[in-house]
Amino acid sequence: MDRFLRDVEEALGPIDILVNNAARPSEGVALETVADDLWQEIININLSSAFYVGKRVAQRMIERGPGERSSTSPQ
Repeated sequence: MDRFLRDVEEALGPIDILVNNAARPSEGVALETVADDLWQEIININLSSAFYVGKRVAQRMIERGPGERSSTSPQ
């Protein structure tokens, strides 16, 4: 993650705005039939990825100065 963010900032400059918008659909599977591995994949993409990216970018923003962060969630 840190290498990715360094590469982005080297190519585009400091990240001043972050919009977390990750979603992995559940493929229309009924709740009672969702397998544990599918559930973990959905949680990792929809929740964990937004958390870890947001955390790393927030740390960089705090070191550098003001910035904005927004998160959305799938419906």
